[in-house]
Amino acid sequence: MRPVTTWQLVVTIIATLMLLGVNFGTNSPVEDIATQSSALNTPIQAAILGALVWLGYHYRTLQARALPVLTPFLLVLALAACTSLWSQAPEASFRRSVSLASLMALAVYAHTVLGTLAFCRVHVLVTWIAAGASLAAAVLIPSSAYDLGEYAGAIRGVFNQKNSLGDAMVVGTLALMYVVLKRQRVTALDLATLVMAVIVIRLAQSTTALVLFLMIVTSTVYALLWMRGTSGSIFCMILLTVLILSFTLVMVMDPKAVYGALGKNETLTGRVQIWQAVKQASGGWPILGYGYSAFWLPDTRMVGDIWYEIGWKAPSAHSGYLDTIVQIGLLGLGLLAWTALLTTWRALKAMGTGRLAEGWWTLTMLAILALYNYDESSLPQPDIHMFQWVLAFLACSCSPSPHVLPYGADREAAPLRLLLWRRRL
Repeated sequence: MRPVTTWQLVVTIIATLMLLGVNFGTNSPVEDIATQSSALNTPIQAAILGALVWLGYHYRTLQARALPVLTPFLLVLALAACTSLWSQAPEASFRRSVSLASLMALAVYAHTVLGTLAFCRVHVLVTWIAAGASLAAAVLIPSSAYDLGEYAGAIRGVFNQKNSLGDAMVVGTLALMYVVLKRQRVTALDLATLVMAVIVIRLAQSTTALVLFLMIVTSTVYALLWMRGTSGSIFCMILLTVLILSFTLVMVMDPKAVYGALGKNETLTGRVQIWQAVKQASGGWPILGYGYSAFWLPDTRMVGDIWYEIGWKAPSAHSGYLDTIVQIGLLGLGLLAWTALLTTWRALKAMGTGRLAEGWWTLTMLAILALYNYDESSLPQPDIHMFQWVLAFLACSCSPSPHVLPYGADREAAPLRLLLWRRRL
């Protein structure tokens, strides 16, 4: 079989950075994140697409086996592409559909060729790269690396907005979770990664990212205790459950106190106003939507009305569910809900067959995705969240193949060794 070479890993690293939303340039000093885009991003995306096409042909036999499994996601892709027929911005809808197809191709390659575990190690390395570059930018180019307006003291680093930096740390922690669950133990490097992630999240002042980070860590602890199965671990699980239920009770009885502790208010920092403006401007609940990635465009009347109503240029509805409806309609939201239910069933089935790591990781990923899209927008965009969803679905649906890189304990613990990895498939 053909070897996996270093350049393929480099392509994977760059593609992951693109999915995270890294800006391969400098941010504008003007507070207008709705229209920011680096001139370098487009040619890099084109190069990644070309590499994926070549890799798809190169490993066509391996990757073809996984395609039937992705039927639910392919239906979402088909709907997104079809919206080009009625979209208010057909070219934008078509381009983003191509990006969504590239995302799925990358996920298939990551699972069938690299292996999900190896890819998650690469993702952890990418998380260090994104964090290091963001902190370096904060020191060297403060005019570009700090957010603007109300959050002028928050670091956004090499991202367009501070919450994107926080989100990069969250999905990186999710990737680390899978590595830890497969290993069934925590190393010093894992702890260093967690410390780095929480420091960056705090510097980014991303409350949502901090809450999701704590959820992932808690879920990982639960899974490790379950895997151990001793009387002591069961006691710790019970104690942890009591603490979580106590916090939930406080949240229900006194939500204002919880919002205050998190630096939020009952309007979720103006998000409620955005949601109301989007509902009013979109004229209800469209069945087919206004076109994939074709709603939040500066030259459309509806978006102009929303920006006038809220007083600033919001780049999204700050709700993945609302953004799904206005882009691919209630039909698209229904398809995603069906896919989520199917993913849950596949995860539970994997756990029932002894693949606890895959199943627990997938369920945690779905919970994070659902909560993230409550007050932030990821769905239905071709970003890192959708990629992790597709990858987790494949991990639960397809049994590990002999060609997948086996987990080598200590000698492969250092992420930098991935760049020197050579093996025959």
